[in-house]
Amino acid sequence: MKRKNKMFLCLTLIMISTVVLVGCGMSTAQRENKLKKLLRDKYGEEFEVRELHITSGVHAWCYPVTDSSLIFEISTSARMDSITADDYLQCIVERQLDEEFQPLAEEYFGNDCIVSIDIPLGATSSFDNPNSQDIDLDSLLEYIHENGFSDRFFLYIFCGNDDEYNATNEYEFISTIGQKYQNGEMPYMILSIYSGDELFLDSVKSALKEYGWTIAIGSDSRWDIDDVIREKKGILIHYYEDGSPYTHNKELDLIEDLTIEKYKELRKEINNE
Repeated sequence: MKRKNKMFLCLTLIMISTVVLVGCGMSTAQRENKLKKLLRDKYGEEFEVRELHITSGVHAWCYPVTDSSLIFEISTSARMDSITADDYLQCIVERQLDEEFQPLAEEYFGNDCIVSIDIPLGATSSFDNPNSQDIDLDSLLEYIHENGFSDRFFLYIFCGNDDEYNATNEYEFISTIGQKYQNGEMPYMILSIYSGDELFLDSVKSALKEYGWTIAIGSDSRWDIDDVIREKKGILIHYYEDGSPYTHNKELDLIEDLTIEKYKELRKEINNE
């Protein structure tokens, strides 16, 4: 038995070494071509690789040739013979929701506001041969519910901090989102509102354009939206089942109903930080 265990251990080490050597022996161009083939086989589309890093496998940022602004993440095994995870489909739905909610938000926050939806990473990674042309919110939610994933999405509003802002209008938007949730028109949205000057809004636009809500690993020169808002105050809004909004106190351990008066108070705080 001991001899068999030693033989098994040797074979295992040889297999691991082979996998490592196979991965290390590839050029960047070869890795990119493998990634493109994996994505082509899964989605039936052509893709380009924007950035690639070697981890325990391969982690990269890609985009479809039809839309260079639709950046998504992909991870593969060390051999690059299979996709471990990717968030292409949820990025498509995020884009659809952004386009739907942007004009609605502008009605209440003004034309300089920015809307961005974040769907938790990994929710669509195990779809079997999905047709990306048919993906929408309903089909994504069906998949999420069937597989027991969280259906809590994140809706971010980035707006100006002009003293002439209309808090009453903004509160109407908050109430509208709660009403849509109560009516079953949309999934549960955790709403976050951030306010800033023109430089802040430009930074948000640049970050979303570069990598959106991706995980910042690899290149030290890269930054994403988390870097822009990490040290910034925001208003975090949840909803009761009846659609009415609530927030947390500063210690994040007590729930407070978000009345119009409370919202005005919080809005002043983030404007004057």
